[in-house]
Amino acid sequence: MGSDNGSNSGLERQGSFLGRLRSYEGIQVCAIVASVVLGLNLILAVVAFSIGYSTSSESGFLTVPLYEGSCSTTRKWSIGLHLVINGLGTLILSTSNYCAQYLAAPTRNDIDKAHARGSWLDIGVPSLRNIFTLETKKRTLWALLMVSTLPIHAFYNSVLLSSQSSNEYSVLVVPSDYTGSRPLSLPNSSECFQSRMHQSLADFNLDIADGKFDILSKEQCLNTFAVNYLHGHRSLAVLSKNLTWDLPEPVKFAANANTPSDYESIDARSPFSWMCASRDNSVCTKSTIRKQMPDWKILASVLEEPTWTVTAPWDNGSMTYTQDNYTKCSNETSSCLEMYYLAQFLWGTTVTPPGGILPVTMPDLQQYLGSTSVWGDRITWAKEVTYQQSGSQCSRYQILNTPNTIGYFDYPSIGLYTVDGCISIKSEEKCRLLFSPTFSIVVLVCTAVKVACILFVSRRERTPRLLTVGDAISSFLSNPDPFTTGCCTSSKSDWIRRSRLDTAAGHRYEGVGQRLNTRTRRWWQAAAIRQWAFTLGLSLPCLGVAGFLLHRGLQDDRLDSVGGTDWSTLWSLGLGSASPYTLIYRVRSTLLGNVLLANTPQLLLSVSYYLYNSTLTAMLMANEYENYAIKGMRHNSTVETQMLPAKGLRVSSNRKGAQRSFYFLSLPFRYSVPLMLIYTVVHWLLSQSIFYIQIYLYDADMQHDPDFDVDACAWSPTALIFTIIVGSLMVMALLGLAMRPFRSVIPLAGSCSAAISAACHPPEDDVDAALRPVMWGEIHSPSKQSSTDSLVPFAVAGEVHEGMNLLEMQCGAKGTQGLPRCTFTSMRVERPTLLQTYE
Repeated sequence: MGSDNGSNSGLERQGSFLGRLRSYEGIQVCAIVASVVLGLNLILAVVAFSIGYSTSSESGFLTVPLYEGSCSTTRKWSIGLHLVINGLGTLILSTSNYCAQYLAAPTRNDIDKAHARGSWLDIGVPSLRNIFTLETKKRTLWALLMVSTLPIHAFYNSVLLSSQSSNEYSVLVVPSDYTGSRPLSLPNSSECFQSRMHQSLADFNLDIADGKFDILSKEQCLNTFAVNYLHGHRSLAVLSKNLTWDLPEPVKFAANANTPSDYESIDARSPFSWMCASRDNSVCTKSTIRKQMPDWKILASVLEEPTWTVTAPWDNGSMTYTQDNYTKCSNETSSCLEMYYLAQFLWGTTVTPPGGILPVTMPDLQQYLGSTSVWGDRITWAKEVTYQQSGSQCSRYQILNTPNTIGYFDYPSIGLYTVDGCISIKSEEKCRLLFSPTFSIVVLVCTAVKVACILFVSRRERTPRLLTVGDAISSFLSNPDPFTTGCCTSSKSDWIRRSRLDTAAGHRYEGVGQRLNTRTRRWWQAAAIRQWAFTLGLSLPCLGVAGFLLHRGLQDDRLDSVGGTDWSTLWSLGLGSASPYTLIYRVRSTLLGNVLLANTPQLLLSVSYYLYNSTLTAMLMANEYENYAIKGMRHNSTVETQMLPAKGLRVSSNRKGAQRSFYFLSLPFRYSVPLMLIYTVVHWLLSQSIFYIQIYLYDADMQHDPDFDVDACAWSPTALIFTIIVGSLMVMALLGLAMRPFRSVIPLAGSCSAAISAACHPPEDDVDAALRPVMWGEIHSPSKQSSTDSLVPFAVAGEVHEGMNLLEMQCGAKGTQGLPRCTFTSMRVERPTLLQTYE
């Protein structure tokens, strides 16, 4: 018993809460939710302003940093805060859309006035027809709600931005048994170590002693460093079995990688090109390196190289040169040109193969001066050149292009070294979470405008509105419309046709009866042709433009640098990931321009969602309306079993009797929830298809180099492909639903108030029909005429009869008395009769 009492008290509390929740009208709930969202936006903005301007020396008004440090922390905060932003944005836009549709929804008085004018209004769907009939104040509120939506779509997600950092790192090769357990010792090359590694040997050993390193396998090394815009790693020691500690030079230098200049131009080398050292001409990509994983080798050279003094034949004598005293002579004699070629080899910036700076050791110099392929018929001059080592210097070794050119392997000073693992020295990360005060103020102002409009409507607009088809049926059953009496078989298309005839001079429309349309009708007929034109007219061109841009983007020569356009290569570029190969370099703009460029497709998607939702709502509302009808027809001679209604009306507020609770406006949950989820996915895919990126580039000394920073939009082929696929499937799903047939013969009323009203004339003794289960069908009439006696033409053009209002003449209220009637009622109904004419 105690358990039952506790359960009952719990149910009472739950019922009390639900009762209080249901006591609020939808517009009041929207006002509360919108006010809460505005309050949270203000609190978050104040916090962001406080952090941004108190902790940073930067005082700009376009962006200020909220956090600088770990990239993973920045990414987590960015994802979390953007989820909050999208949640708040969805709430404020949903409440705004509800209020806009609430304003456009007619009251019963509005409908009566429209019917008295011979017109009609839309129920349950967004409608420009209704907007044009609103008074100036309401139309202004509706316009403010719509216009304030545009900046929120354009800037809300850009109130918080995240920037990535990328830093140069140096690569050396050490014996494979090096584990960091002992200091690295280079007695003769410690100064050159600092010159090439941009870190002193002492600092390197200190980082090792402090545990600021990771030991990586070959696979981990590839996955970590074969990326664009690397961050968090300053130095890399490649472990190689080709080196041992007893060699004169047990440590080799491989490369300075991921340099800011690697991203300077669209055709720059790969930032991890040092990983490639094959004798073929394959493109240096992560996949090509993985194929060579069992025998993965890299190129490296000495840390210290000799300096040379050369004596060369010169006209009738000889000349002695060093790197310091050589200048290119002005004449074009053969000795002058030959010496220039030799000087370029010894001290220049380009060698054969082109695009590199190689150290010149004794074997290199001997090989070069003795090569007939280099000197040809001037080999005699080359053999007369004498040379001697004058000292040493830190190696200038640098490969400026991908090192898979065969010529590099012909230099004795360069060696191939296996990759058997890596030791990575960590560095400070400098990723940022940025706050845009400008965008924040724009969003706050627009949100405040929406909240003010919603509060005004919730406080001033107290007249009940017909938001759903259930609201309309309930109103017309409780108080039948005299203007649509005798028009029970009219559909929306009939009222559109009548409106056109009414506008023609001297024509009036007087009906005296009509048969029900028995032809198969499909869902697409529930939405207006103009509505379909707008929906498909935006969706299909957007998909076409996206396909065209994808086609043009895949023709970009930069993609050849990462392996072409096969699926595995495109997938490796990631979704929404920064890559120098997918930057939109043809569009250079400011932060505002880039943000607008990245968010304009989102705005188009939102408009398409609005149109898609309106079209789907029109079809589903017609299906809901049709579900109240009795199914099928019968012949006049068939003995009919009467059916008792079993389904209550679905209303938007003030549920009474058998009436049911409401969906969000006119869209059932089984459609609205998947639709919102799918559009959320499409919004996310689109945000990954074209997106704004900001990357701060640092050199090997961790000095920021703003001249190389990336501040642009980029695109993702994979995300764009998925966006096109999902968008196409959504259009196909809408067209598939559009071909579904209706199962009854109830006239297709759609959102037309007059057609719905015409179907709501129950028998006089059917009191409080709206509060009980209802059904549409033929009401029982013992005096029903035979089908052959009641075949009366429907449309008769005639003159205006005195004493008849316009809708009476249209519906033929005075010419159809005695005919049977189909209507919504809470009493028993029969299936309509084939070939029967109804009033």
